[in-house]
Amino acid sequence: MLFEERESKHHYRVWHEDWYAFCIVERGSADVRYRGRVLPVRPETVTPFMPGEVHETRRIEVPGTYRVLMLPTNLVEDRAESMGKRSPELAATTWTQKATYGAFAAACSRLEGQSVSTFEKELLLLELVDLALTRDDAAGPDETSPHSDCQPRVIQAVRDYLVENFDRSLALADVARDLGLSSGYVSRAFSTAERCPPKTLLRLLRVERGRRSLLSPDVSVKRAAYDAGFTSPQKFNQAFQVAWNMSPSQYQQLALAQQTVR
Repeated sequence: MLFEERESKHHYRVWHEDWYAFCIVERGSADVRYRGRVLPVRPETVTPFMPGEVHETRRIEVPGTYRVLMLPTNLVEDRAESMGKRSPELAATTWTQKATYGAFAAACSRLEGQSVSTFEKELLLLELVDLALTRDDAAGPDETSPHSDCQPRVIQAVRDYLVENFDRSLALADVARDLGLSSGYVSRAFSTAERCPPKTLLRLLRVERGRRSLLSPDVSVKRAAYDAGFTSPQKFNQAFQVAWNMSPSQYQQLALAQQTVR
């Protein structure tokens, strides 16, 4: 799937759930917000975007010709698997090397041609997938990647946010929006580093808050559930059972009995 935008001054906020997107700039320049940073897009460059992630054109400084090449997720991931890559994560950077831009620009020109056969198109797309995957492994010194140190800060920011807001009714989209990030990126980055998605950590934080409340004989299970940010005692009970292999009421009885013995 190929889109072309000429002399564009529009502002876009888009995400592609099932496609990798590659912005190929023949001429013109703009700033794009992606993964919490502003990424400069300049002439004769290629900028990759992961599927499911929001990217937003913040400012188009110079109108120009922008092509967006869409590659299906299964094509990229199947090719990556055959190359020994389990989960392709294209670097959030603008590719500036002339050879990279030239290959993508030439492929786009050929794909736009009416005489190109389906077989030729498939070969072209595979060549671009291979280039994108190997290009990510061998980013040259002229590449500008403002995101190279972004992931640790994102993980810490998400962790701090959840700790500070555990008692609120939160969805991943709320967390990502408040941090200026996309839900897909937050989920992937956090899950990779912490070995659990953000919602799991949030649930554990709430269980721990509820557990501490239960140490007081004056606090009921119902009150502990709502104080901990659960929307109902039933959900608190389910989460507590998973974490402690007993119900909140059973835990409270045991904890209070131990306090009495001491």
